[in-house]
Amino acid sequence: ATTRLSSNVLPPVLPGVPLIMVIEDNKINQRLLRDIIRIEGWRSVEAETASDAMQILRMLEIRGEVPSAILLDVRLPDRSGLCLTREIKGSARWGQVPIIAVTALAMKNDAQRVLDAGCDHYIAKPISVTELIETVQNYVR
Repeated sequence: ATTRLSSNVLPPVLPGVPLIMVIEDNKINQRLLRDIIRIEGWRSVEAETASDAMQILRMLEIRGEVPSAILLDVRLPDRSGLCLTREIKGSARWGQVPIIAVTALAMKNDAQRVLDAGCDHYIAKPISVTELIETVQNYVR
């Protein structure tokens, strides 16, 4: 059973202000990412599961908006973040949205697996705030 999200999960529309989507099931990590995004002056919208993320993307689409970038945890409770990446990247609507994997997977071949799935960039946890900000800036300019 899919939960119906209320449209009040969406931030206000502010033309010219980047919207960063955070897909992360850990509340502490989600809050940290959201705080960093907001301190930078960007807007954020958060999802805890892959299905919530797709629902939020559809709600944004209805109001004519697409995220400027997506920060994605690879391990989500309902589905792999890599499967979600392939779905988003395979879509005509969202295929161009940069996806930055933020994940604890830290083995050498993990990074390659994440990039092969379609993620544009990879940041290992624990995150460096500076690296995160610089990476997102590179995609939202």
